[in-house]
Amino acid sequence: METIPSDNHRVISASRVRRFINPELGDIPIDELTRERCDQWYRDMENHLCPGAPTQRVRTYAVLHAMLKPAVHMNLIDVSPLRITGLLIDRPAREPQTATPAEVDELAAAMPTYLAVAVQLAAWYVGCAPARSSACSSMT
Repeated sequence: METIPSDNHRVISASRVRRFINPELGDIPIDELTRERCDQWYRDMENHLCPGAPTQRVRTYAVLHAMLKPAVHMNLIDVSPLRITGLLIDRPAREPQTATPAEVDELAAAMPTYLAVAVQLAAWYVGCAPARSSACSSMT
């Protein structure tokens, strides 16, 4: 965990280890951890440990994947037993929703006066930042 640069990320990852990885896999020596057991663990994640939370499952899988990767590099194990194809591709559970200009205006109007402009600026930035279109770039 000390290799994770962000404190927040480190805390969340440690929580996932405590809640979802250690109770199920923590007693198994790393060189005895099998692909079948890892597959079963993930099925348990889907059905019992965190059903209805696909992002939580994928991110917990990523934590375990990150923990096993150094074991391969240190020759503690030949290959990682954690190999569910395509799982580390982070797919959003739903399409992102973008507020319409009218919705942004409504939200800004509901804010205290001193924060209304912040809502407008945030909406402009979020709308422009991903694309970095020439129109947006010229404004920054």
